[in-house]
Amino acid sequence: MSNNINTPYDDVGRTMMIDAKQMLIPVINELYGTAFTGREHIELLQNENFFEDEEGDENKRVTDSFIKIVDEGCARFFQIEIQSSEDGTILIRIFEYGSLIARRLSVLEGDTLTVTYPYSAIMALRSTQNTPDRMKIVIKVPGGKEVSYDVPVLKVQNYDIDEIFSKKLYFLIPFYIFRFEKELSKAQDSDEKLSSLKQHYSNIMSKLEGLCKSGEIDEYEKLQLKNLSMEVIEAIAAKYDRVRKGLGDIMGGKVLDYEAKNIYKRGLAEGEAKGAVKGIKKANNEVKAKIRDLQIQGLSSDDILTNIIESLSK
Repeated sequence: MSNNINTPYDDVGRTMMIDAKQMLIPVINELYGTAFTGREHIELLQNENFFEDEEGDENKRVTDSFIKIVDEGCARFFQIEIQSSEDGTILIRIFEYGSLIARRLSVLEGDTLTVTYPYSAIMALRSTQNTPDRMKIVIKVPGGKEVSYDVPVLKVQNYDIDEIFSKKLYFLIPFYIFRFEKELSKAQDSDEKLSSLKQHYSNIMSKLEGLCKSGEIDEYEKLQLKNLSMEVIEAIAAKYDRVRKGLGDIMGGKVLDYEAKNIYKRGLAEGEAKGAVKGIKKANNEVKAKIRDLQIQGLSSDDILTNIIESLSK
């Protein structure tokens, strides 16, 4: 039994955290002022936590992210929750999730139990002038003492595309449409407004192509960002068909069934058949090399995908 209610935005966030966890590192640096480089050991941990309620029924809580970063032998744990609308209960959920995680991380040595709470943060997709930069959780322990920790809030709408790229906050790109949420109805009825919105996304695609050519991201990662951006656009602009079509034309449409991921998985499966880790790396490199060759030939992303799918199915 689960009390979690998922939104399309939660699903996109979790997909990014699973498939592109490296992109979460600049977000953590932005939230905590850390200086992780991405070369640290990064491990995505199980985000499902189970507990029994007062009636003995099993319940499940699913956090949006739970990752472990090991830097020079020091392990730190991070929990980031995506919030699409303010409901006044986010801090309660943060504490509840954090407590379940702390229980899992607890260490009993002799007569001493040590519990470690994760660094917690909120990624707010919508925000107002009243949305705080950070929240606080205070725990009163026996003896009158208090323990408190801050929960920083990253307000996605505050970041323009130049800042996103300059700080390498590529994780935020699928949610960039939230910055224009209040303008979607106007863009639906105004060619000028729609043209302006399309220009923003043309800029995004141009910058992503530049990163791809420079080798900072690969074709697979570019397609991830494009495809997940379209998922969010389709959800948030469900009532505005002109907006969806207009941005879909710019972004190149949505890759059916997330074929970029399927290609990658098929490469791994082929690699396993060829011989464990060495084969996996070889097959993965073959897929990436083929993508690069097709890019040089000037094929579109959709044509590249079709070509690779056909070659993998032989």
